[in-house]
Amino acid sequence: MKTMVALALLLALCGLVPSASAAVAEEFGVRGKTAPLVIPLDQVKIEIANVKFEVEVQGVDGPMRMPENRRDKYRLALVTLRVRKPPGMKLTVAAADLTLHYWHGSDPEVAPAEGLSSFSTSLEDDRPMKLWQSMGPGWVKQTTNPRATEAGEVYVDVVFHMIEPDTRECWIGVAQPSQQAPYIAKGWGGGN
Repeated sequence: MKTMVALALLLALCGLVPSASAAVAEEFGVRGKTAPLVIPLDQVKIEIANVKFEVEVQGVDGPMRMPENRRDKYRLALVTLRVRKPPGMKLTVAAADLTLHYWHGSDPEVAPAEGLSSFSTSLEDDRPMKLWQSMGPGWVKQTTNPRATEAGEVYVDVVFHMIEPDTRECWIGVAQPSQQAPYIAKGWGGGN
C-alpha cells in the first residue's frame, strides 16, 4: 500500500495523473479539505478605494512608525480597500495574503501587508488597526463582524511599510493557492 501511495504522490507531483493527489489525500485522511482562509475571488471583488502616506499609523496595541532617519525616503502606505461580497457572507482576511504592487518612478515593486483594520460599512469610518509586532503579518487576521457580514460592501484598511515618495500607480494583490490538493507534510511533532 505504501508503494502505491508513493507512486501516486510521485505522479501527482509530476502532474501526470490528476486523480493521484486525491488518492494520496484519501490515504492520509484529508480528502475533501480545501486550503483555509482563501478569499473566493469569484464571489468577492477587492479594489483600492484610497491611499494615504503616513509617518505613523496607530494600532490597537501601539503605533507603527517610520524611523525619523528614513522619513526623507519612505512612508507607510495606509490603503483602504473596498470589498464587494454577497450580503450575509462572513469573510476572514489575513494580512499575509495581501500585497501592494506599485510603480515608484519607473521601478516596479511589491510590498507585503503589515497591518489590517477591522471591517466597516462606510469609507469614512474609523477602523481599529491590528499591526504585526514580532510574530509577523501572518498572525494578523480580521473577520467581518455581524454588521459587516450582512453588508454587500465593506471597507478595510491595510498598512504597507517602506513606500517610496514617487509611488503613484498601485494595485492590490490577493494570494491564492496554486494547487488543488494539499501537500502532505509529516509535521514536526513526531506524529505521522
